[in-house]
This record gives sequence, structure tokens and C-alpha cells, in this order.
Amino acid sequence: MGMGILHSRLADTATEASLAITPDRNGVISTDYVLGRMMKTDFRVVDGKLQIWPEVPRQDYQSWASKYPTAAELIADVELSFEQ
Repeated sequence: MGMGILHSRLADTATEASLAITPDRNGVISTDYVLGRMMKTDFRVVDGKLQIWPEVPRQDYQSWASKYPTAAELIADVELSFEQ
């Protein structure tokens, strides 16, 4: 969902460095499309904690909404992946 045909073959090879997304002066990383996926999501770290906006995603704008109905659930899964 939300994957452009020209980017789909690159999705599994992306690295943090290849995305080259930098925060704005307020520390917010805004994404529109990343590797062809419609994200339309903002990220920032406040007091050492990741914040994601919108907190409740829309399926038609945030492709991650199909797996994570809230930003809190996405963050929890990311944190769990670091523990493994």
C-alpha cells in the first residue's frame, strides 16, 4: 500500500544514510513519501522519547496504519526491536 512501482524494488535495500532525511530547526523530521511509500508523518525526539504525529493515523495517508492503529503501538514495536 502506498508503494510506487519505481521505488518498490529499493525498499528492502534502504539504509538510514541513503534516506538522508534531516530535522528542521525545531528538530522535526517531516516525511511525505519515503522510497515511494506515502508516510505523511512527523517524527521528533523530546526529552529522549520519540514522538510521532499524527498519534492516530489515517489508513489513506499513513501506510503504517494497517499494522499499527496508533503511534504509541508503532513506538512500542520499534523499542521492542532494539531489545532483541
